Amino acid sequence: MAGMTLTVPDDIPTGVTAEEAARLASLARGGDVLELGAWFGFSTVVLAQAARRVVSVDWHRGDAGTADWDAEAGLGEAELGDGVDEHG
Repeated sequence: MAGMTLTVPDDIPTGVTAEEAARLASLARGGDVLELGAWFGFSTVVLAQAARRVVSVDWHRGDAGTADWDAEAGLGEAELGDGVDEHG
């Protein structure tokens, strides 16, 4: 992405590759994004670096397969900034 450095979070579980993350950020660049389902928050972090605003809708508490992951804490550590609203 010309003019922007993307930091791919390596501490958040995901199935998204670095190339896919770069494409996602490219698509979101400067726009308003509605994210439905954040899983662990990897895409939220990527989107927050590129989009003007991100609204993430998820209950952010995990499920049976993610019970040991605290998404709210993980997202908080990512310093998403003022352009991200979490709803759940």
